[in-house]
Amino acid sequence: MTNIVKSQDVRTIALGINVTRAAAALPSTTIGSIFTITGGRILIRSLTGLVVTTLSGTNATTVGLTPTYTGTSAPAALSSAGTIPVTAGSPLISKLDGGALIVVASGGIIAPSGWIAVAGAVTITTASTVTGTVQWDITYVPLDIGASVAAA
Repeated sequence: MTNIVKSQDVRTIALGINVTRAAAALPSTTIGSIFTITGGRILIRSLTGLVVTTLSGTNATTVGLTPTYTGTSAPAALSSAGTIPVTAGSPLISKLDGGALIVVASGGIIAPSGWIAVAGAVTITTASTVTGTVQWDITYVPLDIGASVAAA
């Protein structure tokens, strides 16, 4: 008897839990949440976006982690500003190391190491007003019992 493992189970074993945020408009020159982390720490394994509806213009965009705790230091950015492609079907990938946002024509990458995040939000900041939509995916491993991620 053959035991077939579902592709979603392979992804979960290799990368962790996947959460998809449905395609939505980017925030206009402001900070917008794309994912919410609750219940404790997680290890972010990947963060990817896909342009679903063609965007108007070119936008320098920073994807950053904003913790909910209060403190004197600003949260570290997952990536520095990068230019998001405007064509529908174009993927964008964050290296998760504070480096430049990676824009690729097709395919993607997996970060060589994860990014530990506390309860808070994964946010995106755009430099200008834009129309069009982007779908976001995050894969993560909960480090604390009860830690989870939801699309914002």
